[in-house]
Amino acid sequence: MAHSSLFCLANRGQRNPLFCGRNNKRNCVNKSKPLHIATWNIRTLLNSKDPRSITVERRTAVIGKELKRCNIDIASLQETHLKECGKLIEQDAGYTFMYSGCDENDANHYGVAIAVRTDLIKKGLISEPTCYNDRLMTIQVYGENSKTTIICCYAPTLTAPEPIKELFYEHLGRIVGNVTKGDNIIIAGDMNARIGRSNCLWENIIGKHGVGQQNANGLQLLQFCSQYNLRVMNTFFQQKNIHKYTWQHPRSKQWHLLDYIIVRSHRSKNVLRCKVMRSAQCETDHRLVRAAIRFTRTIRKYANTKKPTVFDVRQLQDQDTRQRFQNKLESQEL
Repeated sequence: MAHSSLFCLANRGQRNPLFCGRNNKRNCVNKSKPLHIATWNIRTLLNSKDPRSITVERRTAVIGKELKRCNIDIASLQETHLKECGKLIEQDAGYTFMYSGCDENDANHYGVAIAVRTDLIKKGLISEPTCYNDRLMTIQVYGENSKTTIICCYAPTLTAPEPIKELFYEHLGRIVGNVTKGDNIIIAGDMNARIGRSNCLWENIIGKHGVGQQNANGLQLLQFCSQYNLRVMNTFFQQKNIHKYTWQHPRSKQWHLLDYIIVRSHRSKNVLRCKVMRSAQCETDHRLVRAAIRFTRTIRKYANTKKPTVFDVRQLQDQDTRQRFQNKLESQEL
């Protein structure tokens, strides 16, 4: 691809949100057509300058091409290793990469990004991103009657110090807690957690189709979901395990589920499917998870109970009516 197909903007030295363009007129996502939301640990967005590297020259071009091929509308990306906040526009693929990283002078370990179809931004359907740090960032998607906050996150690994893990979930909890109750939340990210399949213990959080065994990070994630009434949608769809596993351990070669799509429980019916896309490739050891989500309010259906009979007792003031009522009671016709 020609170099002109990449357009670059940066927000240097600022932790403020980067405005990504939105019309004054309020547009909204088509409620009848679901969007495809994905999460993918891509290992890096940095371009390789080493001729011995097998990494292609421009990572955004390769990833944008894969997202387009997999029909992804919005993708949460982890381990970008980009510093500060900024925006990269891949004109050929049609995606805008909004990223959040560490400060310029900090050690570069993590980094997150959200890739959005550029036409959705031009239509004013996507808010400006909010960049918190190199593990957390958010955008909002405008629906017909509500907003959906998409949280891109990269959680600490199992071997990370406990204070680091607690600080991450504290930040994530503040983000979730600040979302209006009527609006939806989509947490899409590499949570570095194995939640297992204990549906009996975590009935409202884990579905009947979980995989593997729970570890300490998994317990921490489940407790967080319980606190904020969230559901792990990867576990609610019956499919082969190869369509659930997202990461293979380099030594044991055993597959695990580490990357999740998580939503509020009362909006879980809006998630139509959630599946690993094994064909997506970008030289990463993680697989892409794609969910089809409808951006509309869920109408709660209540049990169809029979309404109780209501009597107009004022009619009993009439003597004849009162007598007829008494006769029916005695004959058990009422």
